[in-house]
Amino acid sequence: MRVAVMIAYRELVSRGISTRVAADLVGIPRATATRKRRIPVVGPAPIPANKIGDSDRRQILDVVNSKPFVDLPPIQIYAQLLDAGTYLCSISTMYRVLNENKQVKDRRIIYVGGYTPSVLTRPTLVNIQRLDSARLHSQQIPTDS
Repeated sequence: MRVAVMIAYRELVSRGISTRVAADLVGIPRATATRKRRIPVVGPAPIPANKIGDSDRRQILDVVNSKPFVDLPPIQIYAQLLDAGTYLCSISTMYRVLNENKQVKDRRIIYVGGYTPSVLTRPTLVNIQRLDSARLHSQQIPTDS
């Protein structure tokens, strides 16, 4: 139905009727009627000229997972590297590389400790007794008198 409305609108405009009147006649807002149609882009997106290569990504991972930086978030790694006079990459690129390797969470547990995420479990409470409120009230609390 939307296509038929737009065809009717274009037909009215091509016959010399103003866009305001044509939009009112077919029952659509003029902003919608006069909006440029989006032409879909066919094919893969172009590769940026400044895309980081695999060797650079490996270097970023090696530095970020090294002992001095394994406990730090990318913004602190970036700041410490800049203080040392080294520009490795931007903060967002560090996050992007870490995200591609599923390391945005806690890298120290996965890489330094030698654990895998499947081994780690959440602590659970065992042997919890339900307290009976009547029993609590019946107990005498010693007072210092």
